Amino acid sequence: MLAYVFPGQGSQYKGMGGKIFSEFSELMQKCDKILGYSIEELCLKNQGNRLRETLYVQPALYVVSALSYIKKVKEEGKKPDYVAGHSLGEYVALFAAGVMDFETGLRIVKKRAELMSKVTGGAMSAILGLNKEKVESILKKNKLSTIDIANYNSLSQIVISGKKDDMVKVKEVFQDDNKVKYVELNVSGAFHSRYMKEVKEVFEEYISDFTFCEPRIPVISNKYAKPYDKNNIKETLASQIVSPVKWDDTIKYLISENVDNIVQLGPGTVLTKLVDKIKHEYKPTILNKKEKYQEPVEKNQSVQVKFDILKHSDQRSATTYENLLGSRKFREDYNVKYSYIIGSMYNGISSKELVVRAGINGILAFLGTNGMKYEEIEEAIIYIQNNLSKAQPYGVNISYNINDVNLNKRLVELFIKKKVNVIETSNFWSITPELVKYRLMNIRADKYGNTVLTNKIIAKVSNEEIAKAFLSPPPNYILESLVSSGEIREEQALLARNVPMADDICIVNDLKQNVESKPSYALFNKIIRYRDNITTNYNYTKEIRIGIGGGIGTPETAAAAFITGAEFILTGSINQCTVEAGTSNTTKELLQKLEVKDIVYAPDLDMFEYGWKLQVVKRGLLFSERANLLYSLYDKFTSIENIDNKSKDKVEKKYFGYSFEEAYEKVKKYYSYEEILMAEKKPKYKMALIFKEYLKNSIEMAAGGSDLDKIGYGIICGSALANFNEYVKGTNLESWENRHVDIIAKKIMEDTQQFIKMYYMKVFG
Repeated sequence: MLAYVFPGQGSQYKGMGGKIFSEFSELMQKCDKILGYSIEELCLKNQGNRLRETLYVQPALYVVSALSYIKKVKEEGKKPDYVAGHSLGEYVALFAAGVMDFETGLRIVKKRAELMSKVTGGAMSAILGLNKEKVESILKKNKLSTIDIANYNSLSQIVISGKKDDMVKVKEVFQDDNKVKYVELNVSGAFHSRYMKEVKEVFEEYISDFTFCEPRIPVISNKYAKPYDKNNIKETLASQIVSPVKWDDTIKYLISENVDNIVQLGPGTVLTKLVDKIKHEYKPTILNKKEKYQEPVEKNQSVQVKFDILKHSDQRSATTYENLLGSRKFREDYNVKYSYIIGSMYNGISSKELVVRAGINGILAFLGTNGMKYEEIEEAIIYIQNNLSKAQPYGVNISYNINDVNLNKRLVELFIKKKVNVIETSNFWSITPELVKYRLMNIRADKYGNTVLTNKIIAKVSNEEIAKAFLSPPPNYILESLVSSGEIREEQALLARNVPMADDICIVNDLKQNVESKPSYALFNKIIRYRDNITTNYNYTKEIRIGIGGGIGTPETAAAAFITGAEFILTGSINQCTVEAGTSNTTKELLQKLEVKDIVYAPDLDMFEYGWKLQVVKRGLLFSERANLLYSLYDKFTSIENIDNKSKDKVEKKYFGYSFEEAYEKVKKYYSYEEILMAEKKPKYKMALIFKEYLKNSIEMAAGGSDLDKIGYGIICGSALANFNEYVKGTNLESWENRHVDIIAKKIMEDTQQFIKMYYMKVFG
């Protein structure tokens, strides 16, 4: 399901709205008449810097967001299932739901802005790094009873309000904690607090003369984090001024209602980032209301049967019993020797040569496209297809790119054009239209009425919610949109309602959440149960296989996955220290000596701004130290210009080798016009681009074997490789020059079989 959310004050910037105003000339005339000034001129020129003033910014945000909504619905041909807005954005949500018309909404917002702009003597600050319980506890402990919580933006982002003099005391308390970031907001009043009572009363009287309609779309209120009550609209709207914005609970409510696509409309990306953060923090336990819960039939009994065979298989060859581990149907569907996948690795480390070597030997491997340029990906696909027969297995990865969503669309079109029939998805937080289009390309019913799918998806997931999304059929709103745009036919959409998004789900540990590098067994049983229930509910004709990946580098870890019930396993890091891996020999020399103690955490390139981390190599390298310092500077300062001279000098001379200004000139060559435009408007974003470019260069230097700064190499690697090194120590595979991906796969699978066999013989005699 789909929800649109609308931002509040703080999201404005000069130039917002752009060309959208010219598309709604009639409405713009009405706006100017109601406001007494040109809203278009205000947004595009911002003369007198009026976009910093509450009086002007609230109407401006309302107009731009409302027009964005009208345009979006017109283009998509479909309204959302839910709407919500942050503070001022709630008025846009009410307009979108038909509670009020556009002009009425603007008149009410104008009045709200006038009243709030006159408020003085108050202040607001954001506290980053503490949850609401901790903030409340600190306020109580320090007897700061005059301070109110104004916004619950996320689990770790709280905004407080109070009188200016009292807020000075608060600042001293919170700034004593180095782990906490305290940010003073540029407002004149204590909004969303008890100190807005007089404004609330005047505003409530003003809106009493208006007539509101029943919402045609559920609107989630800031005050209650639940849908507006049609009989209580005016009271809820007025009390929002003195009540905290429960944004965290609002998004949790939408998630619990099975809303899998929450899209910000309007200026900026503040809500997009908050939604992503909340999704990451929130683990809902509410069962899908549309599902009929049934106790699942146990489907892993066959595992014990396989072990019984292994127990008495002294005379069997490895070739005979290698097929007893995992799913036989998996091996048949992909035409492979083992229930074993070589997963994708960043920036083509799982290279075209690796994929071909694996495919020739009957092993499924995925080209690692994340970090590769489009042209490089296309060239690699052509190489793979030219060097493998149609019967030999291969696949290509597609990783959700938060900074370049259009790249995902282009890649799907490339996969369809090149007839890539197996893809691995990673880092997706929801089902996207391009994934649905790929899945349904050439979907048809055979002469017996069975649904036939040409394109297979193996989804790597690290949480229950995204697993459920891939186990379910494509979302209806995406199907309707694709039919409306002519990208799929109506009959294809009908067939899609009873097929899952993925053929296989691989549960992997998410290194970006700073967890241990080990297989994610905890989720396995939950997802198995859900798989069994949804298969029954939708009458799937083919069972979806569930595999385990992450941290698998020895027979013991592989055996643990299969004993748990995994129908296939996925390996990663152990394959980056092989002859075929797309990284430098210098890096491979270092990797073959890796020990568990050599793995540490550093900021993740893709999710740098969010503070997420992943595992990297520390042994003899300074990358982790440098990357962590860069993030600490990003977190502490608002712009490059504000960084203290000592830190600036260290980074420029010891890390970059050139000035920040020169670094930015390099950035401008590699990022899109839209991103550079945003960087010019947002100094914090500009700083992120500069720092991320350095991290990217460090990773590329390691892959290319550059001599410029060897100790600065950025090598992403899990501890599975360190365990593998220990496992093969003293054998022919101790040297990376003897490590080929197919040989590693064969050894892991054969030794795993032997380990399980010996284990069960020991346990059962």
